[in-house]
Amino acid sequence: MNAWGPAGCREHLEEIVGWMVEEANKRGRWRYAVSVPGSRYFIERMVLGAIGKAESLHATPQGGEGDFIKNPHF
Repeated sequence: MNAWGPAGCREHLEEIVGWMVEEANKRGRWRYAVSVPGSRYFIERMVLGAIGKAESLHATPQGGEGDFIKNPHF
């Protein structure tokens, strides 16, 4: 996912959510959490929140619209 970056993660959102559900099913008590109706939606929202945070940390506006520079603190 690091290699994909935020844009690639948005493109592969369903795949990432699938991985998270698969891993939760392997981990004892978490398998019950992902069996609850609506849990995939919650996981998707969590992933989108993480992608949004990565996007905000990754680029800092510089000048005009769409003009970004790399944030040295990322």
